[in-house]
Amino acid sequence: MESNFSYYIRSLELSSLLCLLVSFTSPRKSSLKTKQQNMKSKSMLKFQLQYFGVMCLVYLCDWLQGSYMYNLYERYGYSMDKIAILFSIGFTSSAMFGVVVGHIADRFGPKFGCLMYCICNYLSCLSTISSNMYILGIGRVLGGISSSLLHSVFEVWMLSAHKHSGFESSSLDKIFSWSTWLSGLTAVLSGCLANVLVFHFGYVSPFMLSCVCSFVAYLAIDCLWADFRPFELIVKQHQSLWSVLHYILTDRSVLTIGVIQCVFESSMYIFVFLWTPTLASVSGNQLPSGVIFSTLMIYMMLGSLVFKLLKKRCKLNSMVCWIFTVSILSFGVMVVSTNEYETFFAFNLYEFSCGLYFPCIARLRSQLIQDEKRATVMNAFRVPLNLIVIMMLASGGTFNTLEKLVLCVLLNLFGFVVTLLHINYMKNPKHVIKLTLF
Repeated sequence: MESNFSYYIRSLELSSLLCLLVSFTSPRKSSLKTKQQNMKSKSMLKFQLQYFGVMCLVYLCDWLQGSYMYNLYERYGYSMDKIAILFSIGFTSSAMFGVVVGHIADRFGPKFGCLMYCICNYLSCLSTISSNMYILGIGRVLGGISSSLLHSVFEVWMLSAHKHSGFESSSLDKIFSWSTWLSGLTAVLSGCLANVLVFHFGYVSPFMLSCVCSFVAYLAIDCLWADFRPFELIVKQHQSLWSVLHYILTDRSVLTIGVIQCVFESSMYIFVFLWTPTLASVSGNQLPSGVIFSTLMIYMMLGSLVFKLLKKRCKLNSMVCWIFTVSILSFGVMVVSTNEYETFFAFNLYEFSCGLYFPCIARLRSQLIQDEKRATVMNAFRVPLNLIVIMMLASGGTFNTLEKLVLCVLLNLFGFVVTLLHINYMKNPKHVIKLTLF
C-alpha cells in the first residue's frame, strides 16, 4: 500500500509541475500597445473578471456535489439498484427537459437561463437534507435540468457579451481554454474542500455549501451580468422547437458537431462510472481515489493549456481528429492492459484529450450555431448523449466493465470516421452550400 500510494503522489507532483511549465510557455504579446489597444485590454480584463468570477462559483456548485453524492445515498441506506435509479432520473430529466429549458433560455435571454440554473441547483442540493426517496428523486429531476443549463446557457451568455462588446473573435480561444482550466482547478479544490467538510460536518455539508454558492452566484449574475439579447430575438420568439430540429438536421456542419459531441461526451460519462472499478480490477492495493482524481483533473487542465499552443499551428478539424485518435488509443489500452500503471497512464492520456476537446468543441459551436437557437441546439445535442448513459446505467450487470470500455472505443471510432467524412465532403467546393466548418 505504501509503494502504491507514493507512486500516485509522485504522479500528482509530476503532473502539477508539468502543468506549471506548460503554462509558462504560452506566448506573450508585445507590451508596446496603442492607447486604443490598452483600452480594449482593460475592457477585456473587466469582462473576463466578470465571467470567470461567476464561473468559479458555478463550477464549485457543480463539483462539490460530485464527490459524495453516491456516498450520501449509500449512507441513507439505499441499495446499488436504487442509487442507479436516482442517477438515471437525473440523466432522464436532462434528456427530457434540456431542450425545453434551452428553448426558454433562447426566448427570454441567456441571463434568465443562468438565473434558472442557480435556482434549480439550489433546490436540488437542498433536497439532499431529506432521506426520502421521492424527495431525492425530485432533487435529481432538478439536478438534470440544472446540468443542461450549466452546459449551455453560461457559454451562450459569454458569447453574447463578447460579441456585444466588440472583442476580436480570436480571443475566444483563450477564454474557452481558461474555462476548461478553471473547471479542472475547481474540481481539484472542491474535492479537497468536500473531504474536509464531510470529515467535520457529515455527508450533507458539501451540498449545503453548494446551496450557498448557488445563492451567491444568483446575486452576482443578477447584479453584474447584463442581458445581451438582441431586439430581433424578441421578435422571433414564435419559432418552434421543430424549426430548431429542422435546422440541426438540414445543416450538415451543425449535425456533424452534434454527432462529435454526442459520441465523445457519452464515452466520457461512461468513463466517469468505470474508472474506479477498472483501476481496482488491475490493482492489488487500496486506491487513493482522491489523489488519482486530482491527477486526472490536472491532466485535463494540461490539455486545455496545450490547446492554446496548438490552435495557432493546427486547424480545428485536424485537432478533432487527433483528439479522437488519443481517446481511442487511451480506451484501447484500458481494454487490453492488465497492468495498473499502464491503465493509469491511459486514464491520464484520456483526460488530456478531454482538456483539448472542451475548448475545441466550444470554439466550433461559437462559429457554427446561430445565436437565436444556440441554447436549444446545445441542449438538443445532449439528448442522445443522456440516452446512451441511461442505457448503460439500466443495463446493470448485462455488460461487464470490459464490454463497456469496448463500447467507448467504438463510439470514439465512429466520431473519428464521421469527422474525416465531413472533412472530405467540405473539401469538395460543389457540395459547400451554407456554412463551412473546416
